[in-house]
Parts: sequence; C-alpha cells; structure tokens
Amino acid sequence: MTEHQLLIANLVRIAVLLVFVGLIARRRAHLCWSFTVYLGAILAGNTMISFWPERFFTRWFYILKESVYNVIMLCIAAELAYRVFRAFPGALARARVVLAPLLAIVTVGVISVPTATDYLDIVTRYNPQIQTGVIWLLSATAVLTVWYNLPLNRLHRAILLGFSSYLIVFVTAANLLRSFGYDRLKAFASVMDTYAFLALVSWWAFTAWRSEKAYEDVTDRGSVIVASKDLAPKAA
Repeated sequence: MTEHQLLIANLVRIAVLLVFVGLIARRRAHLCWSFTVYLGAILAGNTMISFWPERFFTRWFYILKESVYNVIMLCIAAELAYRVFRAFPGALARARVVLAPLLAIVTVGVISVPTATDYLDIVTRYNPQIQTGVIWLLSATAVLTVWYNLPLNRLHRAILLGFSSYLIVFVTAANLLRSFGYDRLKAFASVMDTYAFLALVSWWAFTAWRSEKAYEDVTDRGSVIVASKDLAPKAA
C-alpha cells in the first residue's frame, strides 16, 4: 500500500466514522438499519487494510469484502423500498411488481458467482454486473417515488442518489479495465473509484449531521408530517 492509498483510506475511514456517529447522535440510525450495518462493514474492512496491509491488502480479501458489501447493498435496496412504499398500499403493490423481479435477478447474480473465479473476472466482470443490478434497483425505487409523488426522507434520498451516482463511477472504471486492460488502467481506475467513494461518504456525513428543522420528515412508522398554514379568518 502506497502513502497516497493509505492517506485516502484514512480520510474515508474518518468520513465513514462521522456518518456512523452522526446517525447515532441525530437518532437516524433506525431509518435504515442495513445502511448502518454497511457503514460498520466499511469501517471494519478499511481498518483491517490500513493497519495490517501485509495480511489484508490482498486479492482474496478484496473478493471477500466486496462480496459482503454486495450482499449488504442488496439489503439496503430492499429495506429502502419497503420503508418508502409501506405506508402507501397502492404504490407498494405496483412497486412489488417492478422491484421484486429486479431484486431476485440481482440476488441470483450474487449467489451464482463461482467460488474459484479469477480475481480479474471478479473485478472486471462479476462485480460490475452486480453493481449495475443494484443501480437499477435504486433507480427504480427513486423513479417510482417521484411517479407517485411520495414523501422521501432526506437520508433515504442521500442513500439512493449517492449509491446510484457512485456505482455508476465504479461500473465505468471496471468497464475501462475490461476494455483497455487491467495493467494499463489499474492506477487510474483505482484513483477514480477511491475519490468518488470519498466524495460519497463525505456527502453522507454532511447529510447525517445536518439539522432537520427546516425539513419535513417521514417517521419510522411511515406516518407523514405535513406542514400546515394558518388560514386568516374570513370577514363576516
């Protein structure tokens, strides 16, 4: 691990820790439990690689941690869809028709990756396919939310848009590696991916700590807080 890679890893770990603490301090962890688990997994993987690079900055550990991240991201996509639509039965029924097949396809893709697959195939083929499926899941959730004009919690919005944007960068970097050669673009793709992820977790940290005073929110029970305006009494 180079000094630059270690610096970025430390910055990412600080940002993720800020997100985690912000969710706890602002009492927002319950808004998406699987997202909190994801942050814990990122912290664990990042710490192991940073402090023990000779043991964990390896290809086998990369494959392991990315597999864990993929499973948790699927859980995040499913939980977000449930939390967004559960208070609206009509929208929920239609969301199931769209999202359930997508979730099933991506799940099959995750569990069908051969255990003996080569590292380069994981990086340039299987992971991009899985991440593309997650992008479709998150994007479909966002589109259905807009279509039915449903209230969306600011943290949920940050997770949906943030993951979708970052995963596009991740998939693009992997496609570049597959098209132009791993050895030729490895350094560029790595920088592209790490800086995009640092920007993502920094935005999440900002969102986790930002005050909710000026915003409407959706509670954990799915009830909607609707701002009301006082009407001036009519003249007699």
